[in-house]
Amino acid sequence: MIDNSVIMLEDNIRYQVIDKIESNNNFYIYLANINDSDDIVIRKEIIKDEDKHYLEKLDNDDELELALNLFLEKNKEEK
Repeated sequence: MIDNSVIMLEDNIRYQVIDKIESNNNFYIYLANINDSDDIVIRKEIIKDEDKHYLEKLDNDDELELALNLFLEKNKEEK
């Protein structure tokens, strides 16, 4: 299971898990580049064979928009 870990993605850059949000039976993983805080990526966690967890790119722009809105809603400041 992915939990506040450091992960190396396909670009050979190390990312820190900063959040994980579930929506519609999907888990979206929010990652920040360890060496560049402006470099943020979102991946979808896929579980195969009941115990193997994979991070895949989002399917399309609509899914990206959904994932961004989930993150913003969860982390908005109360005014």
